[in-house]
Amino acid sequence: MINDPDKSSAITVSVITTKDDLDAAFHIRRSVFVEEQGFELADEFDDDDARSIHFLARVNDKPVGTARIIPEKDYVKIGRVAVLKPLRGNGHGLTIMEKCETEAFRLGYSKAVLHAQIQVQSFYERAGYQVEGNVFNECGWPHITMVKRLANGPSH
Repeated sequence: MINDPDKSSAITVSVITTKDDLDAAFHIRRSVFVEEQGFELADEFDDDDARSIHFLARVNDKPVGTARIIPEKDYVKIGRVAVLKPLRGNGHGLTIMEKCETEAFRLGYSKAVLHAQIQVQSFYERAGYQVEGNVFNECGWPHITMVKRLANGPSH
């Protein structure tokens, strides 16, 4: 699906509106969470997918990353944030997060919540998220709840 696009190229992130783009996002999630990290396929794709707003990131028009937001009553839950391994470390994940936050704010939300895998907690801290609560097990992996206020819009 990807032939090592130029890592310095600009990334574009958009709300998914087509089945082809959703398929590309699901392929990225399967690659990162199931094949690379070992999550169960049944855990990766859940009922929340149907009610989520999904995002697809592209570099040189090639799908490289994804995320989803789940609208709840008083907040959005950001999840399934993934960037293909060859493209990590280039700020693409932060760009995806900013797009999720911008869309959440546009929809009237002032709070974003996520369940971060412990090993990527520092990534979310760089994006302005703060730890709330204690470490817990989710699908066999240690996670931590993190929260960010979007009252003034996303931080860029």
